[in-house]
Amino acid sequence: ETRTEEGLELNYKSGALTLIGANYARVDIYDTAGRLRMTMRLKADTPRSLSSLPQGVYIATATTDDDQCSLKFNVQ
Repeated sequence: ETRTEEGLELNYKSGALTLIGANYARVDIYDTAGRLRMTMRLKADTPRSLSSLPQGVYIATATTDDDQCSLKFNVQ
């Protein structure tokens, strides 16, 4: 599952979230009720495990000084 906006991209695969298109970004992860579940600083091309999240659907928003993108993903 990948969504691209103006070069900044989040990818969720094999239980890990990866940032593409920026050196670093702040990533906020929300559940479908809009509650903030996790915040992290994500480094480019360095997968970060989300195994601590319970099963469900989430929305991750990556923010840099210049850009923002969102990704909806399912933790199984």
